[in-house]
Amino acid sequence: MLDQATYLITVVTSAEDNAGTDSGILMTIVGDKDITKQFPLINTKRGNKAVFEAGRDNEFEMELDDVGTVCT
Repeated sequence: MLDQATYLITVVTSAEDNAGTDSGILMTIVGDKDITKQFPLINTKRGNKAVFEAGRDNEFEMELDDVGTVCT
């Protein structure tokens, strides 16, 4: 079993017209040692359902496999 790490993920949605979405958002984190499996961004720090509205930020705290230093 791999070590676990806590990742704080912030998604900033543009304030432009029609920038938001009600669609599901999936993410993968790539590091210098490994890569996570694809996971949904559904549990924000503000509630249980992510709402990616124009001009809003959504924060997620995820406990996932440690991938080392995250690549940008």
